[in-house]
Amino acid sequence: MCQRVAMRRSGRSLALMGTTACTVWLMPAQAPQEVGTIRFRIVLFGGIFLIFAPIGVLIALVQSEPPGWLYGLTMWTLSGAIALGWASMFNRRGKWFWLLPVLVLVPIFGFPWFFTWAFRFDWFAAGYAWPQAARRVFMLVLGILSWATGFPLIALYINRAERIATAARTELRLAARMHDTLVPSIDLSTGNLLVIASSTPSSDMGGDLVDAVVQGDRADLLLADVSGHGVSAGIVMAMLKGAFRTRLLQSSQPEEALCDLNAVLHDLTTAEVFVTLAWIRVERGVDCTVALAGHLPVLRYNAQTKAVDRINNESLPLGVDPSQSFVVQSFKLAPGDTLFVCTDGLMEVLDGKRRQLGFDALEQCFAHHAGEHLREIESAIRALAAAHGTSHDDQSVLLARVR
Repeated sequence: MCQRVAMRRSGRSLALMGTTACTVWLMPAQAPQEVGTIRFRIVLFGGIFLIFAPIGVLIALVQSEPPGWLYGLTMWTLSGAIALGWASMFNRRGKWFWLLPVLVLVPIFGFPWFFTWAFRFDWFAAGYAWPQAARRVFMLVLGILSWATGFPLIALYINRAERIATAARTELRLAARMHDTLVPSIDLSTGNLLVIASSTPSSDMGGDLVDAVVQGDRADLLLADVSGHGVSAGIVMAMLKGAFRTRLLQSSQPEEALCDLNAVLHDLTTAEVFVTLAWIRVERGVDCTVALAGHLPVLRYNAQTKAVDRINNESLPLGVDPSQSFVVQSFKLAPGDTLFVCTDGLMEVLDGKRRQLGFDALEQCFAHHAGEHLREIESAIRALAAAHGTSHDDQSVLLARVR
């Protein structure tokens, strides 16, 4: 009878020790990451089970009289199951937090009830006919085999995860080099027009595009922002650049070209993907045409009046509505006039109180520095955004001035 009481108490000990061990092991890493195929996830969870299952065996071994093999096997199974429960909850990153009360309450209250009920019907009598030495050897062999199998499985999973991580890092480096090739910084001087532009991605590959194409006395300047960021946005950005340059070869007007680009993007992208775009065409250094598709305003500094005017957007982004038409605005430029356009990654930086910098602040900074060198204007704009807070989006700037 005393033997059974001690063993019932060990059920509660198993629950508490197993829960504590799994928490300590899993919490520092936050979660075992899902890597590779289902087969490798099975390897991971199998390793976790086999490593923590011997906790129950150790509890059985410290009894004054070693229990039978069925009791030891039950303790081994329950301890591994607790580990799997904790691993599953952290592995799903919030999706399986409903397991938390189960993992806490069932071991504390459910296991003691189970052991009391099992002992009442002598379920664990199996194995008591063995000599004590044989029972202890069984427990030791079960624990040693479990650990000896569990650690190689975890090592196999870690090696697989490291190979996948190495491949991912290599692909990201290639993506970064591709971004530098597709979106180089622009420092252009053609006729009486000066243009600078640069894009800073928030990750290895961004979704912002800056481009400048000069054909004779005409310069086409493009700044676009693909929704989202990262590799997926970068793919759309690369497609847009190719389509934009191909369309320019047909010498079409911006409004017609935007309609074609819009139709292509709508057909080739998913519903949640869209592109905001600012297209500036300067001909003979005097005639300027601006076409916007869901983009932030283009700011124009008038060197004669020292005033800054907004050229506001009146159209939807590309890829939203295939029947969308685009508004084109035309005006004359004079020597000293400067155009500025940026992506929303600059205005959406957040300070410590989660307040955005806003476009008005960018406009005021541009107005204050508009008479300076273009690089100085860009530096001032970027410094303002950096001082305000951290950005989690791509940041691009384009400036053009007539000499």
